[in-house]
Amino acid sequence: MLNQAAVAAKKVIDEGGYKLYDGAGIDRSYRQVFINPAPIGTEIMLSAVCDLALNNLNDGNWYWTSGTYGDKASFIRTFINTYLKIDGTPFTNDPAYKTTLFKDEVKGRDKRLQQTIRTGDYKRINSGVLVPAPPLFSYTYTGYMPIKWALDDMY
Repeated sequence: MLNQAAVAAKKVIDEGGYKLYDGAGIDRSYRQVFINPAPIGTEIMLSAVCDLALNNLNDGNWYWTSGTYGDKASFIRTFINTYLKIDGTPFTNDPAYKTTLFKDEVKGRDKRLQQTIRTGDYKRINSGVLVPAPPLFSYTYTGYMPIKWALDDMY
C-alpha cells in the first residue's frame, strides 16, 4: 500500500501543480495546513475555510479539546503505530513497541505525529502565554488527544 500511495502521490506532484507546504518548518508545516486561517494554495486541493469576517465558523476546537462536549474522540494505539520512526522504519519493528511508555513512544517519530496528537511538550496559548498542555485523560479515552484540527489559543 505504501508503494501505491507513493505512485499516486508522484502523479499528483508531476501533474497536479501541487507541492507539500514546508513554509512553517518541519515541526509545524503539516499542522498549519489544517489550522491556517487561509488555505495554503500550494498543497490544498479542497478546503473549507472558517473565518470570523465571513461569519463562517465551526466548533472544531471545542469539539477536540472539551471534556464535556463532543464524542471525546481518541486515536487508538494501532493508528498511532502507523506513524513511522524518523528514519523511515516502522515503529512496530522495535520488539518492545507494545510496552513502550507514551513519553518514549512519541520520541523519534515522523514529525507529523507531534502535529496530530498532544505529546509531552505540547503547549497552548492562555491569555497570550504559552502553557504546558499534555494530554488530558478527562478529555480523551486513550491518551492520544487530537490537536490536528484544534487551535493552540485556548480563547
